[in-house]
Amino acid sequence: MAQGTVVRLPTSPADSSVPGPSAGGATVSDPNCPGAHGRFLVSMPTAYAVRQTVGNSVARGRSLAGGGSDQQSPGDRPALMGMAPEREHLEGLGLSQDVVRTIQGARAASTRASYTAKWTAFQRWCVEKSLDPITCPLPHVLSFLQLLLDRNLAFNTIKVYAAAISSCHVGFGFGAVFSHPLMKRFLRGVRRLRPVSRALAPQWDLALVLRALSKAPFEPLDQVPLKMLSAKVVLLLALTSAKRVSDLSALSVAPSCLRIQGDGSSAVLRPNPAFMPKVITSSFRSRVITLDGFFPPPHRSEEETTSHLLCPVRALSCYVARTAALRRSQRLFVHYRERSIGQPLSAQQLSHWLCEAVSQAYVSSGMDPPENINAHSTRGISSSTALHGGMSVEDIYTAASWSSPCSFIQFYLRDVSHS
Repeated sequence: MAQGTVVRLPTSPADSSVPGPSAGGATVSDPNCPGAHGRFLVSMPTAYAVRQTVGNSVARGRSLAGGGSDQQSPGDRPALMGMAPEREHLEGLGLSQDVVRTIQGARAASTRASYTAKWTAFQRWCVEKSLDPITCPLPHVLSFLQLLLDRNLAFNTIKVYAAAISSCHVGFGFGAVFSHPLMKRFLRGVRRLRPVSRALAPQWDLALVLRALSKAPFEPLDQVPLKMLSAKVVLLLALTSAKRVSDLSALSVAPSCLRIQGDGSSAVLRPNPAFMPKVITSSFRSRVITLDGFFPPPHRSEEETTSHLLCPVRALSCYVARTAALRRSQRLFVHYRERSIGQPLSAQQLSHWLCEAVSQAYVSSGMDPPENINAHSTRGISSSTALHGGMSVEDIYTAASWSSPCSFIQFYLRDVSHS
């Protein structure tokens, strides 16, 4: 297991957790928008719980990137874009704009994007019901959350919706929506009706995947297509470091961030210091990823020679050398497709690489890949395998940059004893 830091990159604000077709938005007022009679558009999530907006004005509205159309919000009070209601509420308390920006900056970019998508979903529902989303009574808020429950959304998803609504809603009295006693009881009821469950069995067979990585089409490294080399190196790094995809996408080939020993005995990787982690308190526990060579030469047996094919230092060294002439960024992982070759890879694209690597390993072994493979599964499988192999829980959660062993035991521990 390696040691490194947690980095969280911004994700798309599109919310795919609520079933339904792409929906439009509502026209709202903006006193700072000259030449447009104080009107601007609210961008809505691409997948939204309400099937279709009431009124012909939406059907005639023009589409926006990510979904959006024109419609007048109910009443004299306009709906607001994104998380602007929270900003206005904080400014109404007498706080300066700089202070408000700092307070709102407490959330990671991915959290802000998630809240924005879920708040606009609630906002759209209020438009249909001729309600003001900012001062909507609690019974209507609970009715919206009940709609999500009826659509079989998970407890954690509904809880995030409640938190997003609470962040923009004016609240009731001196309390926020999220802290209202009825809201707490409602969420407890949702948790009982939709208990959180997790699979104890790993999503895919690590032993099978590792055997496949030792053969064609992943070997020999100096001859395989760059696509296969990229898939192998990112999967080996994910398994040996137990890092999030965002951590891996933040790694850099800058001299201060990457050092590979010439004999292949070790490698040290660091993320670009410009990247901001999602959880700051745990991100600095172990910023450096240190990898040891796996059975480096000279080899004393055929078994050691075969095992060396899974060495992450070997794969990393080969990848850096083959991409040196084409890379246009100091980001470690870059595109291999011709139209964007050498460009830095996003965390989402890196997730696709990991899923494709596992799927390709199954296909090359003559087996059908498991359904719904997700990139995050590498953390649970690798850390559980390390525990089964004798590594201490403390070393595991430190290497993976978890704040406590509870995160590992509650969410990531898998039964890998059969493998």
